[in-house]
Amino acid sequence: MNTIDFLAYINTDKFRQLINSAKEAANIYNAEIIEADKALGDIRHYCEFNHPISQKKETEICRLMYEYSVRRRLAKDALDVLTPLLNYLNENPKICNDIGRITNEMKRAVARVEGARKYNPRVLTDLFADEKE
Repeated sequence: MNTIDFLAYINTDKFRQLINSAKEAANIYNAEIIEADKALGDIRHYCEFNHPISQKKETEICRLMYEYSVRRRLAKDALDVLTPLLNYLNENPKICNDIGRITNEMKRAVARVEGARKYNPRVLTDLFADEKE
């Protein structure tokens, strides 16, 4: 994109990528939260069925609780940040298709504008005779 400022096209394409990335990230974060919840449940059940436990095992359990609690918190925080965009996309599902269509149309226009241009004369064919040779 050399001669014309295609900022609108670039931003439209980035917005489309943002929409797709946000949806994928939300799925990943939700899966992370579910996995952490299951792991914390496993830890609680282990403590329930294997009490009392050794000091070494207590240290391991505390480490696992900390690790999964932090992972869960990070995923929940990231999901909180994405929630406004995801809510908007859920309320306006047509926008995803519209942005994709518009971006594709703009891509084709950019290719057409930046491509090699050729003119076929309609009346003054002799004027362009030098270029054909």
